[in-house]
Amino acid sequence: QESVRALWHDLNKYLKAANIDQSESLKQLQDQIQTITKTIDTNNDVINIILNEYLTKMESLNIKFELDIRIPNSLPISTVDLYIILGNSLDNAIHACTYVTQEIRTIKLIMHKCNAVLFYELTNPFSDQQQPDTSGIHGYGISNIKRTVEKYHGELIIKTENKKFIADIILYI
Repeated sequence: QESVRALWHDLNKYLKAANIDQSESLKQLQDQIQTITKTIDTNNDVINIILNEYLTKMESLNIKFELDIRIPNSLPISTVDLYIILGNSLDNAIHACTYVTQEIRTIKLIMHKCNAVLFYELTNPFSDQQQPDTSGIHGYGISNIKRTVEKYHGELIIKTENKKFIADIILYI
């Protein structure tokens, strides 16, 4: 995020230099832009850190990540609880995407805060051939999400539609 902000800060200077010397300054600008990886900026530092960590994993596995996030810069949810909800649900979604063709590898995340309610929906494709996690800790992610959601008197609704897994979470914060 700092790299992106720094580039935007100097972007106008690159463009002014391009008017004077079109070839060299444009090449420098292109080089700068290519060195910056995609970053997610949601207006919330904790969410940014978590999502950018997972974005890197998704990019390495050719998984598209679609976001619709409208949240304030702080939420009355602990960092640990945000990590449990986001981390476990994204881990499961990424795992499921490794069993489908690259063309349909897309994880969609919607997160909106309206009044004292946080709405969260994560959607990902899945395959009937998906193998269970054999790491020895399989099965704890969903139960940990559920326990955390209940801590905020919320609801976790899990459903499948058209070969898509959907996790809806409502937190009363």
